[in-house]
Formats: sequence, C-alpha cells, structure tokens
Amino acid sequence: MIKYLLHKFVSRFERQYDYDATYLHELADISPSAFRRFASVQLKLQSKTGAPRDALQAAAIGGALFEDCGPCVQIASDRAVEAGMSAERSE
Repeated sequence: MIKYLLHKFVSRFERQYDYDATYLHELADISPSAFRRFASVQLKLQSKTGAPRDALQAAAIGGALFEDCGPCVQIASDRAVEAGMSAERSE
C-alpha cells in the first residue's frame, strides 16, 4: 500500500512539472524508507527555515545550475515562482 501511495505522489510531481521521474519510481520500489528520507529532506528545504525566501530559492536554482541539470533548473525555477519569488529574479 505504501508503494502505491509513493508512486501516486511521484506521478503527481511528474504531471505538475512535466518531468520524467523514473528514478523516483525505482527508488520507491527498491526502498520505500530511502524514498521517504529523500522526500523528507526535500520537504524540509521548502518549509520555513528562517532563511529569506528568495535566498533559499536562489540557492536551489544555483545548486541545479552547478550540477548542470537542465530539467532540475527548470523545476527549481518553477518552484521558486510558486513560492512567491518574482519570475524575473528566478531566471
């Protein structure tokens, strides 16, 4: 049952960001506990951390740029705009 819910979560993420997250489906199949740890880190980074919103979002975009992951940069930019950062600042 937990794997089913994890796959639904990943599928929603894929639709929302038009992104192929096959690796997340595989992680959910191989180790649901590792998937939950990975997801919890991602969610904690989105929550209130005390850091200014734009600085936190810029760091996410910068990290994706550094790793040279085009789809990751697009997702980080989209998420920054969703968090309230102006589109001009997230480019």
